[in-house]
Amino acid sequence: MVIKDGDWELVEWDAPTGRTVWRYCDGRATHYRTDYPVQSILDENAVHLNDSQNQRFGDGKRVASIPLNLFYEQLQEAQIQGDDAYISRWLNDPDHRGFRTFRGNI
Repeated sequence: MVIKDGDWELVEWDAPTGRTVWRYCDGRATHYRTDYPVQSILDENAVHLNDSQNQRFGDGKRVASIPLNLFYEQLQEAQIQGDDAYISRWLNDPDHRGFRTFRGNI
């Protein structure tokens, strides 16, 4: 059975994570795209963020929950290099607020 998303054809689906890999052939090259469902992570993060309104910062507080693929793509190198300033900027960026689980600035 062939499953399509427009011109894209499903190549792989990982049931536990929901990750899908799609293939598209344009006649000259084959392109792949990988989709990761994150809505459940964003929904859970929003609950934790709302629950943190009357809590104080402290050691051991989880401030974010980030999908691994995004961590490896955008934050791993900064962590390896010990670039805490970059990680703080990334976590405080309004574009990434959906990944925060605790209020305030890092």
